[in-house]
Amino acid sequence: MTETTIYQWLTFLLPPITGLLTWFTSRYVRRTTTLETMQKSIDMIIQKNKELYEEITTLRTENAELKVGQQRISSENEGLRKQLDDLMQENVELKHSMAELKQQLKVKNKAQ
Repeated sequence: MTETTIYQWLTFLLPPITGLLTWFTSRYVRRTTTLETMQKSIDMIIQKNKELYEEITTLRTENAELKVGQQRISSENEGLRKQLDDLMQENVELKHSMAELKQQLKVKNKAQ
């Protein structure tokens, strides 16, 4: 083969070879960029997940504390209802006694 033939072959083969090399390189870069983007997204999701987990844990603790407080208040409320019912019953009895005393007083005043 002569030097001219080698140059002719190179002129025909070099553009497709460089095109293939460029295509493979750009494909590698695209994949790498895509993988980096995906990894950043995954890292962001993991961080957000950690934040949400901490918030959920805090809210569950607060919820448990609120439930305990609610039970305490409900228990106190029940005690107050019982006291109110007792006082209402006592009030009825006192009204009845007062009515009897008024009646007796009227009878006594009429007798005098």
